[in-house]
Amino acid sequence: MEEIMNRIKQVFMNVLIAAIGLGIGVTAPNLSINKDGHVSLKDNLKVYAAENTINNMSAGGGSFVVKADGSLWGCGRNDYGQLGDGTKIDKASWEQLGSGFIKVSSSRYDTIALKADGTLWACGANHWGELGDGTTDCKTSWEQVGTGFSDVDSKGNHSLALKADGTLWACGFNSDGELGDGSKTYKTSWEQVGSGFSKISCGEAHSLALKTDGTLWACGFNNYGELGDGSTINETSWEQVGSGFTKIVAGYYSSLGIKTDGSLWGCGFNGDGELGDGKSNGESSNRISWEQIGSGFSEISIGDTHSLAVKTDGTLWSCGTNHYGELGDGSTDGKSIWTQVGIGFSKVACGNDHSLALKADGTLWACGCNYNGQLGDGSKKYKLSWEQTLTGSGAPVDTTGPSKPTITVDKEMLTIADGSDFESGVKETDYQINGGDWIKYAHPVTLEEGTYTINAKTIDNAGNSSDIATEKVTVGPIPTGINLNVSTYSLTVGQTFNLIPTITPENVTDKSVEWFSSDSSVVSVDANGKITALKAGTAIITVSLQDGNLSNSCQITVSDKAPTSTITLNKLVDSLAVGGSDTLTAETTPKDAASQGIKWSSSDSSVASVDANGKVTALKAGTAVITAVLQDGSNASASCTVNVESVEVKTVMLTINMTNNTSKQFKISEDVFNDFLSWYDARSNNETKKSYYTFTIPATESSPEKRSFIPFTAIEDFDAE
Repeated sequence: MEEIMNRIKQVFMNVLIAAIGLGIGVTAPNLSINKDGHVSLKDNLKVYAAENTINNMSAGGGSFVVKADGSLWGCGRNDYGQLGDGTKIDKASWEQLGSGFIKVSSSRYDTIALKADGTLWACGANHWGELGDGTTDCKTSWEQVGTGFSDVDSKGNHSLALKADGTLWACGFNSDGELGDGSKTYKTSWEQVGSGFSKISCGEAHSLALKTDGTLWACGFNNYGELGDGSTINETSWEQVGSGFTKIVAGYYSSLGIKTDGSLWGCGFNGDGELGDGKSNGESSNRISWEQIGSGFSEISIGDTHSLAVKTDGTLWSCGTNHYGELGDGSTDGKSIWTQVGIGFSKVACGNDHSLALKADGTLWACGCNYNGQLGDGSKKYKLSWEQTLTGSGAPVDTTGPSKPTITVDKEMLTIADGSDFESGVKETDYQINGGDWIKYAHPVTLEEGTYTINAKTIDNAGNSSDIATEKVTVGPIPTGINLNVSTYSLTVGQTFNLIPTITPENVTDKSVEWFSSDSSVVSVDANGKITALKAGTAIITVSLQDGNLSNSCQITVSDKAPTSTITLNKLVDSLAVGGSDTLTAETTPKDAASQGIKWSSSDSSVASVDANGKVTALKAGTAVITAVLQDGSNASASCTVNVESVEVKTVMLTINMTNNTSKQFKISEDVFNDFLSWYDARSNNETKKSYYTFTIPATESSPEKRSFIPFTAIEDFDAE
């Protein structure tokens, strides 16, 4: 019965997806089936003309769509005029940019679009001639750059285009052979580089193309195996690397393709999990040959370090980095394996760090980075979940609320994960503490000590609210450590000693502990930490918090008679800086008590280590007790408490002035600054192919770790203090 139901639903889903190509919108019906296998429709199947249907879309630094009426729309980054509106001002809302178009392709800095009459138009950055107009002049308005073309693609600093006769043309940067003309000379005008081709895709510094016979060809940069030819050698001419493909996409240093049977294949860099094969551990995860990753796929797209795909059943899948929520799963956790994040989709487009996806009802959805307004929602707020950004004509009304959000309190930190909504998308999640006002959740909240009742609800873009999620929690000071007054101690049979635990921080309210002896026949311990020596031997006494999360131990040695020897150290307390050292000296009574040796030990060798001669080396900030024990059988001991202080790390304030009259500041270590200088000098001398420098901005309580990419061509100058 279930199998029959699923097959019927699949038929309607196929109709729904196919309708997009005809400019028709179809709503999925609500099906029911009785015990006899009779199928009925609870709602009528709705079919409507989609005059605003999106025929094509592209994402780079900004976002672009071409509607069925030929109108071109865009939003987002515009510092090089890549929107073609005559300005260099970013746009946070969708704006119409032209008419008569059928295809658009955008990279981080430039955009090229194809009109129905075969003319090619371009705008934005043109440092290497990637616009193909014979110059290296940037364009802030759309300019015609060619005629007789049928397809176009642009990424990195180069562009590819097809003519109706199957000839392949290229222009722009070519230092890695990405134009496939057998040279490494960049081209400012369109030049023919091949024939018999049907589909093309530009990567950051490599290129892919399909011939009409389904064979796959590639050229350009290949350090990570992105050409899929089984090597890591760059190719300046087109070489065949596969067959049986129907769709291809080239990413930053990775490649994906779909074969005629719907199987998904990939190769190249996979250090961030962008291939989705479950491996993302750096160089060892890269693939230098095309390998199958999955099956049942119909659409794919790949950005800098993340990927999107649609399966034949309309489900939406994603993998790779997720720093800004570009995977659309409600989190910022990267995924190394393809993960379902939506249903009812037909097309996808990956930007540099944001995503676009088209539903079968003609609505456009977006998520991820929104720093330049590339999500088109009128704001610059990042979106961790898919939210609707454009509406198709006749789209059905969403009346179903999202699922409940998830409330989590870890120690004193309150976090709330949005509920999911695959209809109109999540708008916001609100929370309420102890019956107070509802507050829009934007980042983790630090709770003070106390008892709380926390309510949360997720609201979708249609105004529907989820059921309310509720959690009752108590927050108190969180223990971070437990120490004992000694790490080793010697007793004779019948003696007692009190072990004293110290719990940090001092204001922890619950200081309940449990005691345990490894050999209670040698040393017993009561509930208050009082130990009693019962017979000769050794036992380990352990104290732990009642929840078992923190513990500490000391070694107790019991002898039959009191030691006749004594030992003292030249210092009871010592202070060192990280990296410093000091040598402790011991005096014994009698003088020859040390003739059989002294055993040195540290209570925390990660803080301070000690060698056989009593030399103490400070390793990290903290406190450690150094103990010296005579080896003459007396077990006499002496201790010194060593306090280690951290060393201040020198930092540099780097100010980078950009070519668009803006500036960026980074507070970085001297090591990072020196690495930046090395990259800048190497790039200035053409000694490296890396076109940008990445600064890592550490995570804070209010935001996750971020990366800032600074292109070499966008740097005017810089200074450091």
